[in-house]
Order: sequence, then structure tokens, then C-alpha cells
Amino acid sequence: MTARPASRSRANDRKIGRGLDIPLGTGGPDRFLAWLLAPMTYLAILAVAVALLVGDLLAHWDNAAAGVISVQVPPIGDRIATTARVGQIMDIIEEVDGVASVRALPPDETVELLEPWLGDAAILAELSLPVMLDVRADGPEAVDIAALTATMHEIDTEITVDDHGIWLDQILGAAETVGAIALASLGLVALAILASIVLAARAGFAIHRQTIEILHLMGATDRYIARQFQRRMLSLTLRGALAGLVIAAITLVAVHFLIGPVRVPLTHAPTLGPLDWVLLCLVVPITVGVGWAVSRLTILAALSRLA
Repeated sequence: MTARPASRSRANDRKIGRGLDIPLGTGGPDRFLAWLLAPMTYLAILAVAVALLVGDLLAHWDNAAAGVISVQVPPIGDRIATTARVGQIMDIIEEVDGVASVRALPPDETVELLEPWLGDAAILAELSLPVMLDVRADGPEAVDIAALTATMHEIDTEITVDDHGIWLDQILGAAETVGAIALASLGLVALAILASIVLAARAGFAIHRQTIEILHLMGATDRYIARQFQRRMLSLTLRGALAGLVIAAITLVAVHFLIGPVRVPLTHAPTLGPLDWVLLCLVVPITVGVGWAVSRLTILAALSRLA
């Protein structure tokens, strides 16, 4: 195409734009784009939400379990004897290298931890439960667990020492897998959104090719024609993305109120904070911006191939 002075091109665009816009909204497959983008945006927001929740879990569990050791002391005889024995064991643990503090959990706190696993708290209160010692180390590997276990077994072989390493590694591994799947799903949805926008723009260009050629003959520039498609895609992507955001928000709120925080001992119930909701809402402008840019590039590329 022959180049025209910028001032003349802008004048021609203003003159043509008064009444000869491309009738993009009168038909064509692009009218279904909003219906396609709504479920895609919905899935993208849910994938981001899952990734954020998994990230919250990983951060909390990693920080909370680092340097945490549980020691279970079985009861002996009456409560007075058990209390005296627990005191002696606590004194021994406090002298171990790497131990920052040790605390005996009150009976009601022990019952609260075991209730989700074993049932009614009233029944648990009547049982002879072991005394739980919460040992805090200076770091994840500050205490020699094997040596501490051997020391405890010299007192009583039924005393158990647990640094939560095995089950924590399993839980963290499963959470990381879920997060990776969520991110992979987000990538696939993003590719599907891009493909839908490109196909819709190409289809609209093919349907209105004759009109575009006439506008070219009248002096319309490629930028002017591309802007027509950009405005159309802006409208469609905005409607579809907002619909997906509303449905996703309803889903997340419903899940929160229907299921509620999961009560599992020694774990953290993940939640979406205000910043997380801001990130979820950013999916809409990102989708709209991508639609605006991709449609422009697609139409400009198609215009460059016109004879």
C-alpha cells in the first residue's frame, strides 16, 4: 500500500468515520465471543484462586512446622505422678541443644486437637490421654531428633517424638502438585482465550473484507480499520470477562459459606484475603487488554496481506 502523509490520513479517517463504520455488530461468529470468554474467564479466575490458596497453605505450613516437635508422654498412675514425670521430661528437653522452648499442652487443648479425629470431646475428656509437649527448636534442623528420641526412650519406650517431617512432606508435595495443575490449567485457558480472539478477529475480517476494501479505496488507513475491530473486541471481551468474574465470585463465596473453614488438627484453613481478591479482579482488565492488543495485531497482519 502506498504511504500517505500522516495529516492527510488522519483527515481521511475523520471524514470516513462520520458514517462509514464497518458493520461488525450485524453478524458473524464474533458475536459468540462473549459467550466463549465468560466460561474461560471463570475457569481462569478459579485457577488463580486455587493457586493463591495453595500458596497460602504452603507458606503457612512451611513456616508453622519449621522447628516444631511434638512429644507425647503416656500417663502413669494418677494425675499427680503424671504431672511430676512430665515436669522432669520438660527439664531434660530444655537442656537439649537447639531447643528454644517447651510447653505442655493443657488437657482441654489436647482434647480440642483430637476431637476432629476421635469424636465427642466429652468422651475424650474421660479417657486417659497422653500429655502433649510442644517443643520449639531454633530452626528446622537445630535438634537431633534421633538423639532426642533415644533420650526419651531411656525414660520410657512409649514416649513418642515426632517432628512432622514425613506427613508434612507428603502434604506439601500434594499441595505443590495441585498448585502446578492449577497454573497449567491457567496457561491452557489463556491459550484458549488468545485463540478465540484471533479466530473471531479473522472471521470478522473475512466477512467484512469487501467493506474494508471499499474503505481503503476511500482513503481509510489500516489504523482506522484496526480501531473498528478493536472497539468491537473491547466490548465483547469486557462483557465476557465481567460475566466470568461475577460467576466466579459467586462460586468462591458460596464454597466459603457452604463448606467453611476445614477443621483439621495442625493444619491451616486457607482463605482469600483482600489482596487476593484484587488479583482475581485483575483477570478482567488483563483479558480485555489482551483482546484489544491481539485483535489489533491480527487485523493489521491481515491488512498487510491485502493486494
